[in-house]
Amino acid sequence: MKVDLAEGQTIGIDCLFSAAAKSGGNYFGFVTISHDGENIVQGLIDVKAVGGSKDSGLQHCTFKAKEAGGYEIGIGVVDVGSSDSHSLLLVDNVWFG
Repeated sequence: MKVDLAEGQTIGIDCLFSAAAKSGGNYFGFVTISHDGENIVQGLIDVKAVGGSKDSGLQHCTFKAKEAGGYEIGIGVVDVGSSDSHSLLLVDNVWFG
């Protein structure tokens, strides 16, 4: 998602990660924020952090723009080593302040 932010404007993202399996694979949920091609924020939740097939609970990620301009928000899930189960990243809220 691309957004234009003013200097000092805030982006907030609330999400919940649920791992596909207890162990044996690399399962990740992530949030990235980039500006002018530079990755300036990266949030990562993995299967070890949530104790297997449990969820992370609601996680909050906030970012305050240091300068005005265009920003890109990336949100996704990666399941490496699994073709029969899928992790989930549920995005509850994306807000701008």
